[in-house]
Amino acid sequence: MCWTRSWWSGGEPGCQSGPCEWWPGCEPGSLAPRPGSPGGAARRVAVIEWVDPPFTAGHWIPDLVSAAGGRPVAACPGARSVPVTWAVIAAAAPDLIVVAPCGYHLPGAIEQARSAARALPGVPVWAIDADGIVVRPGPRLIDGVEAIASMLHPDAVPPAPPAAVHRVTARG
Repeated sequence: MCWTRSWWSGGEPGCQSGPCEWWPGCEPGSLAPRPGSPGGAARRVAVIEWVDPPFTAGHWIPDLVSAAGGRPVAACPGARSVPVTWAVIAAAAPDLIVVAPCGYHLPGAIEQARSAARALPGVPVWAIDADGIVVRPGPRLIDGVEAIASMLHPDAVPPAPPAAVHRVTARG
């Protein structure tokens, strides 16, 4: 059983009994899948908590990216989110952008994600139901890790529910 299935049920973090049933790279005793598993190097992920001005992810959100097998960039793990410029985010060379605006469910995140797609052309942009599965603490964070993992590793992780994530382009 993987940590995502046991974390909130009183178990210790880390895979509890052999390989994880949903994440092939997770091993017993690990807090998260090995970086980049499956498939090599971890993809660089910038989570944007607001777009005007852009705010980088802080608090536990970079940990969600790591748990999903990504490498958080332009982030402030364990600290408050901070305003930056789009140039700062671009300089972090993300492979993927996740827009997770605090207080917004998926429709509001999609609206904000369009700005990110225009500001960072050529970088895949996803919107996520931030208020539902990312920015509020509790068991729902497991769903957030799984949703991010589905973006990072579509060949290895089942797709997230349609109400949880949406790929966004500058036009829609």
